[in-house]
Amino acid sequence: TVVFDKTGTLTQGQPQVTHCQALDASLTDAEWLALAAAAESGTQHPLAIAIQQAAAVQSVELSTATDFQTQPGLGIAATVTHQGVAQPVFIGNADWLAQQDITLPETATEAMAAISSGNTAVYGALAGRVVGLIAVADAVRAEAVTTVADLQAQGLEVQMLTGDRLPVAQAIAQPLGLAPEQITAGVLPAGKAAVIAHLQQQGRRVALVGDGINDAPALAQADVGISLSSGTDIANEAADVVLMSDRLTEILTA
Repeated sequence: TVVFDKTGTLTQGQPQVTHCQALDASLTDAEWLALAAAAESGTQHPLAIAIQQAAAVQSVELSTATDFQTQPGLGIAATVTHQGVAQPVFIGNADWLAQQDITLPETATEAMAAISSGNTAVYGALAGRVVGLIAVADAVRAEAVTTVADLQAQGLEVQMLTGDRLPVAQAIAQPLGLAPEQITAGVLPAGKAAVIAHLQQQGRRVALVGDGINDAPALAQADVGISLSSGTDIANEAADVVLMSDRLTEILTA
C-alpha cells in the first residue's frame, strides 16, 4: 500500500486565496484580509503564506500582531491591534473555533458552501465572534495522475491521507482516479502515524510519501518512508528514501 500525504505531495504545495469575505458589518473585505494576514504572520504554514501573499498583492496595511500560538492541523491565535485596541484573534478551521467556544454562524457555513468544494475553509474570529472567511485552493501536481495510475497498474493499492475536509480531499482525488474508500481525511498531524500503524496491523506493508514537518512521525512509522527533495529537513531525516528531484514520477523509479 502506497499512502500519499495530500498537501505538497499530490498537490503543488502552493495554495492560493480564491475568495475572501468579511462576515461582520464592522469590517470590509480588505480589512478582514489585513487582520487575518497580521495574525498569520507568526507562522510559515502554506495556508498562512497564501493569506499573506494575498494581502501583499492587494497592498493592504497590516496591523500589529503579537503573542502568536500555533495548533497544528487546527489554526493559530494571536493578539492583533485593531482600531487601536489589542484584541484576541483566532484563525483556522471550524474545529479550532469550537475549541475556543466560538460558534460558527450559518452565514459562514452558507457562504463557504457556495464556494467550490475543492477549497479549504479558513475562518476568523475577533474578540469572540466570527468576522470572516477565506477560501484557499491548491492545484494537483501535473505528474500526480500518471504516478498514481502507474502504481495501481503495478498492483499496489494507493491511498490519500490528509488533514483537510473530506470534500476538499475528494476534489483532489477525483482527477487521480481514487475512490472514496481510498481517502482518509480530517486527520490531525499527530494522528497520521496512527493511520499508518493501523494499516500495518491489517498485514499491509506500507510506503508513505510526504514532505512536511507534520509527516515526519508517519514517515518513520511506515515500512518505507519516501520524501521529496523539496521536503523539510525533518521529513528528509525521518524518511528511508529521499528522491533526488521534486517529481512524483521518481517514485516509480525508486
